Amino acid sequence: MKSFMLFIALSLSLSAQDRPTLFITPTGDHFEVYLAAALTKKHVPVVLVTDAGSATLVITSIQSPDKTVDGAAIARCAVILFSCGRIVTKETAVQLLKGDIIVWSYAANQKNLKSSAEDIAKHMTKDYFHK
Repeated sequence: MKSFMLFIALSLSLSAQDRPTLFITPTGDHFEVYLAAALTKKHVPVVLVTDAGSATLVITSIQSPDKTVDGAAIARCAVILFSCGRIVTKETAVQLLKGDIIVWSYAANQKNLKSSAEDIAKHMTKDYFHK
């Protein structure tokens, strides 16, 4: 039993060493905090680092200004839910860089930073890491 537990512990530590290191470029609105939390929550196979020089991957992001959904969407929402209020979304675009090469990019269109970060983490796992 002890050797089995040791094998599991070694397997976990080796898999952590095999994962690429990822640096999240800071943004003015602290989106990097939401993204780091989402990458951890969604079990994206990376090791987060605080120094860009030690990272094999770097992710950068930009956010568009808030935009109100068009009148037709609000009308559909009102018919379905009977009350929607003002619907505001924010588009967040990210690029995953390996050196000077863009290896993956994605744009999320969500209501808040947390939702955008979780959407990005989910798609990064599925599209880039194929898991």
